[in-house]
Amino acid sequence: MQVKDYKKLVMKRINPFRVKIIDKYLIREIFFPFISLLLIFTVLIILGNIRILIDLIVNRNIGLIYIIKLFIFLIPQFIGFIIPMALFIGVITAMFRMSSDNEMTVIKASGISLYRVSASVLVFSFLCTLASLMMMLIVTPVSYRYFRDFALELIQNQAVVGLQEKTFNEITDGVVLYPNEISSKGVLDEVLISDSRNENNKKTIFAKKGRLIPGKSSYEIALMLSDGTIHIGKGLSETYRLIRFSSMTLRLDLLKKIDPSEFKPQQKMMSVDELLEKRENKKSNLKRYNSITMEIHQKFAIPFSCIVFGVVAIPFGIIFQRSGKEPGYIICIFLMLTYFIFFMAGKRLGEEGIINPLVATWSPSLIFLSIGAYLLQRVANDKSSWILEISQRITYILSSIQRRLFRKGF
Repeated sequence: MQVKDYKKLVMKRINPFRVKIIDKYLIREIFFPFISLLLIFTVLIILGNIRILIDLIVNRNIGLIYIIKLFIFLIPQFIGFIIPMALFIGVITAMFRMSSDNEMTVIKASGISLYRVSASVLVFSFLCTLASLMMMLIVTPVSYRYFRDFALELIQNQAVVGLQEKTFNEITDGVVLYPNEISSKGVLDEVLISDSRNENNKKTIFAKKGRLIPGKSSYEIALMLSDGTIHIGKGLSETYRLIRFSSMTLRLDLLKKIDPSEFKPQQKMMSVDELLEKRENKKSNLKRYNSITMEIHQKFAIPFSCIVFGVVAIPFGIIFQRSGKEPGYIICIFLMLTYFIFFMAGKRLGEEGIINPLVATWSPSLIFLSIGAYLLQRVANDKSSWILEISQRITYILSSIQRRLFRKGF
């Protein structure tokens, strides 16, 4: 089909005077690959945690519905980082397809400049920025709190339901429970408890009946005992005491059995207010102070990278159409890796205090945005650039390598 035929076909759908139609068309072209990539990256995150998933199902006997809930709370913590990557590849895919089908040529021949096309892309990029910003500032801290509380609730239920009779069960650090029998209703018969939480006040408790129930908070469980005795004494030389009771409640802190660092929120999981409060306490430690400062800026810089990737993807998506899809995607991944290498290098330099944390956080985005704006201007005016020429040569080489490997049966 010739360019004139394409022009007639596309002009039926795109009228230069009805700009809303081209906006909808371009956003639709970006939206579907963007959503597909978002789902693919999410699945990859789940697969990356497949060992944890298997351990929870096989070894800890946790129901699938509870595991699904855990992942629902866990996934939003990564979405803010995934959105810019999905957008970048999505825009390149859309620009590549439209260039390959000569639609960009027809649009330009219809009097619509590349800048006008870029406006639609930037609107979509701005919406992605808002979505990523909401994830980073609001959803991630909230979802982490839900994740932590739900995980502790699971541990609490496991401590209650997972008891085994005629077995020494370590309920929490320093407390071992031995029930002779466990009824179908969860009542413990002939209970032995060793409580060594206090080295100077070790206790051995015997009770005829007992029952484990969830505590007032998800951090504890309560052991209800009846008709028993408490034996207190460190050794033969110590004073021995015997206390009888008709009923008592022993409250156990589950956090003592758990590594606190597992439930201590990382900086990226904290809200801005929490980070500001934490930073106030770290003024004497320059490295920690800079690290927290950079984390605050990253909560805004990462969403802003959606706009950066949107600008950079437009010219690269257009020039890739000459060299084939796969090499284009390789360059796309290379560009993303280059950006994040700059980003991580800036983070390291900022934490060490070599450069200002503000400059370290925002300079990669501003550098790539400047490059993207420059390339967009060159492509829009049909002018060449050494960056574009190098990119075309690389994609041509990769395309040649790909064809040779394909012929050899790889």
